[in-house]
Amino acid sequence: MTTVTGERPSGRDTLADVSASGASLRRFLHGLPGVDQVGAEQRAAMLASRSIKTDSKQAGH
Repeated sequence: MTTVTGERPSGRDTLADVSASGASLRRFLHGLPGVDQVGAEQRAAMLASRSIKTDSKQAGH
């Protein structure tokens, strides 16, 4: 959305616009890119096999 002055609205204004009605929320969600099934499965597998202790050690905590 662009205002009359050509400036983009702030994040808070955009959130208010999106949440104003069910229809505006649906338009926003339909405008988002889809989820790649293979990418989602790979990400889930990576998170399932991840060790919090190992990750913490690598981060230096």
